[in-house]
Amino acid sequence: MQERLTIRLPWSGPRVDPSVEFVSAIIPSCSTGCCDVYPGTVDHYVRLYSRSLTDAKLTAKICVRVFFSEACKILSSTWQLLTDRLRLRPYRLDDAASMFAVFGDPEVMRYSMSGADPSVEATQARIQKLMDHQASFGFSLWVVENRATGALLGDCGLKQLEEGPEIEVGYRFARSHWGSGYATEAAAASVRYGFGTLGLARIVAVVEPPNVASHHVLEKIGLHYQRQAHIYGRMMSYFAVDRAAFFEQHPEAPIADHLR
Repeated sequence: MQERLTIRLPWSGPRVDPSVEFVSAIIPSCSTGCCDVYPGTVDHYVRLYSRSLTDAKLTAKICVRVFFSEACKILSSTWQLLTDRLRLRPYRLDDAASMFAVFGDPEVMRYSMSGADPSVEATQARIQKLMDHQASFGFSLWVVENRATGALLGDCGLKQLEEGPEIEVGYRFARSHWGSGYATEAAAASVRYGFGTLGLARIVAVVEPPNVASHHVLEKIGLHYQRQAHIYGRMMSYFAVDRAAFFEQHPEAPIADHLR
C-alpha cells in the first residue's frame, strides 16, 4: 500500500510566476516517483508516493534537493535585472576572458583579500564559484553589462558574507568605468531586488576602511555604517540596512506581493 506525504518547499531564490509549467519542468528530473504538484505564491507543494512513510520522507529530502538545484539552473539561464543603463545577469564560464580585465587588474583588486587573478584560468575558477553560489541560493554576484553596447563593465550582486547567514552586497568595475555611477546604479538595484523580490530581512556590506569611494556608494544606496569588524581575516568597515528601514527611505522601490 502506498503512503502519501505532502511536503512544503520554501523558495528562497528568485520569485517566479508559480505556473504548473514551471514546476513540471523541474519535477520530471527527479527520479523518485513524485507526482502531484501544487504551486503556490511563495511555496510549492509536492505530493510524493511511496510504499512506506519512511521511504516517502527519504524521497522528500531528495526531491527538495532536486527542486532547488533544477529551479536555479532554469532561472539562471534566463534571469536578468535591468536598470536604466545596465543589465545584470548570471555568470557564464565564457565571461572569463572579458572579466580578466577586471579581476586581473591589481588596482581594481587592491582591497580584495584574494588579490588580482594571475591568469584567465584563475578568473574562470573565480567565476565557477560564483556560478555555484547562484545554483545553490538563486542569487550571486552577477555580470554587469552596458545595455546600449553589451560591453562587460564589472560585476555586482548579493552573496553570503563569509559562510553566512548574512547576505552582503558587493561590486567591482573595470577602472575605465570608474566615476560613471555604475557601482551605485547596480548596487542599488541589487539591494532593491534582495529586499523586494528575494524577501531578505537585512543586507550588509563590508569594505576596507581606506576605501572611501565604496563608503560613499553604500551610503548613497541606503546602507549605514555600524562598526569595525574582523571579517575575511582583516578589520573591515561594516555597513547594514534592514528591509523596513530601506523601504522607509525608498518608498518607490518595488516590493513583492507576498511581502506587503
